[in-house]
Amino acid sequence: MVSSQKRLTDLTRNYIVNCLAPLIFVSSDRRVRKEVEEELENYNIQAIGELIRGAKIIGLIKEQAGELRITDEGFVLKRIMQLEGLDKLEKLEEMKKETSRKKRVSLATEYPEIAITLKMLYNKNELFMELMKVFEKQKRKGMSFRELVEEIVRNKPNLFINLFCPENKKEEVLRMYQKGEEKRIYEEERVLREYITHSTIFTFKKHLIHLGILSTKNVLHSGKMREYNPEEDKWLLV
Repeated sequence: MVSSQKRLTDLTRNYIVNCLAPLIFVSSDRRVRKEVEEELENYNIQAIGELIRGAKIIGLIKEQAGELRITDEGFVLKRIMQLEGLDKLEKLEEMKKETSRKKRVSLATEYPEIAITLKMLYNKNELFMELMKVFEKQKRKGMSFRELVEEIVRNKPNLFINLFCPENKKEEVLRMYQKGEEKRIYEEERVLREYITHSTIFTFKKHLIHLGILSTKNVLHSGKMREYNPEEDKWLLV
């Protein structure tokens, strides 16, 4: 039940466009990571390490021995950004504001080519593809997060453990399966909150909206986990 796939739910920057910033300074030629960080610092970019980490998790860049290089997929996306006039950080910042401050607007609605290319990158992740299969099986356009977790816990335990479950809770969840108690995860609200991460219901959900997988009508829970109600949290598909 253990997967070596990179966990897309570990992304910490709640807007996916943040992870595009390193692409502006990384090319097919190797660049020392420190140099890229200094370039980003000149623009007062916050949490630079998280942006680079996010770009690596998505598959836009790769790192070896302290050097960064763009991937083939990252090169394609960078070219699309250039054609869209988004090859400067100032333009990227404008695009972030344009697609994040209006209702019913997302990266997918305003810049579909970028969203589609990013979705193709996500689709290379086996865990992500398993989640897409769960969505595709649904005969309705929406479900509560509790219903989604029930479907996954019952039918795709590997997906739940390796995508939604916090790393430090995996062993506990495995023991629950061994005892036949896994249904407690979706039947008891307190237990469900304990075995998921906040980034799953906020950051990852927001990424799915910007990729055009979830509808822009979705509401995000930005409060504390103890205030989270998985039955009221609706995941509405496009």
